[in-house]
Amino acid sequence: MASTCYYSGSNTVSDKRPEREHVFGISLFYSSNNNITGNNISQNDWYGVRFRESDNNTFTFNTLRANVQMGIRLIDATNHSIYLNNFIDQPSALVVSSSR
Repeated sequence: MASTCYYSGSNTVSDKRPEREHVFGISLFYSSNNNITGNNISQNDWYGVRFRESDNNTFTFNTLRANVQMGIRLIDATNHSIYLNNFIDQPSALVVSSSR
C-alpha cells in the first residue's frame, strides 16, 4: 500500500513495502521535516518516491527497485538529506526539477 503525506510534518514512514502501486510508492506533498527510512519500494508505475513542494526531509536506508520511470523525483523541493539508499534496476536514480 502506498504511503502519502499531504500538508504534514515530523512523520516517520518506515518498514513499508509499497509495490506495484499505480503512480508512486511514497509521496510527500507540502510535507516537511519527515523521516523516510527502512522501506522497500519497488515496481511502481511512475516513481518510487515523489517529494513535491516538500522541504527538509530525510531519506535513508531504503531500497528502490525497478520503479518504471525513476527512483526519486524532487519537484519544487529543497534541503533534503538523501543517503545510504540502494537503487537497483532503476532507469534513473534521482531526478530534480524546479527545486527552489
